[in-house]
Amino acid sequence: MTYAPSLRESLQEAAEHRYGRRRRAQRWSAMVLVPAFVAAAAAAVLVAPDPERERTPEPAGNAHTIKVTPLPPRPRAEFLVVNPVPLSRAAGLAAQAKAVNTSASQKRLVRAYAVPGIDGAGVLLTRTKTDVCVSAIHPAAGDFPGEWASACNLSGREHGVGLVVGDTFVGVVGNDGVQPTYKAPNEPAIRLRPNRDGVVVIQGAADGARIRYSHASPETVKIPRYARYQCSDGTSRDMRINNGPITWDPCED
Repeated sequence: MTYAPSLRESLQEAAEHRYGRRRRAQRWSAMVLVPAFVAAAAAAVLVAPDPERERTPEPAGNAHTIKVTPLPPRPRAEFLVVNPVPLSRAAGLAAQAKAVNTSASQKRLVRAYAVPGIDGAGVLLTRTKTDVCVSAIHPAAGDFPGEWASACNLSGREHGVGLVVGDTFVGVVGNDGVQPTYKAPNEPAIRLRPNRDGVVVIQGAADGARIRYSHASPETVKIPRYARYQCSDGTSRDMRINNGPITWDPCED
């Protein structure tokens, strides 16, 4: 049995030679794969999005919530065709001085009238080289109560000029052959009788009424209506709501 040790040694040598070479091959393969894995991991880190950046939202800007509350209508006068009272020239000039920095105060005064129900001079008739204007104080139902509004006919004639402020109409009819009338919606027309100066004043005119006082198109009365816009930042705005839809944010400064 002398061949046994030699056989065992041969088998052991063969095994070491075989399996030892596989382990070396595995070690070389691992050495080759490690740099590739590191490079792939680095590329993944560079490409992957930053989780913290994804969780941080972009600024959304200022947004408002708005509560709209319709306001009660402005107080209106009882419907009256008012006879305006002519003022003396001194009283008219004093009234015009109170309308400083408005169109009512920037032209030569022709006549001035007091109108019952409107404080101060109710009507100023003024003239330039090319136009004649009539001015009146806004009543309580006007857009700017107590302030002056004006209209001009651009023809150099006193007749055929008028304006509507709130629920009040003021017109200078003159002698152009037109019979002035007032017609409220769904009601018959009412004939108007101007005073000796050709001035006619209506208080308490209805919304949508049409007033004809010259050959021009009739004046249409539009009573202003308002709503209160209450903003989420604590501010509020009173805005006219019968001028069409609001296309901008009323809460922006």
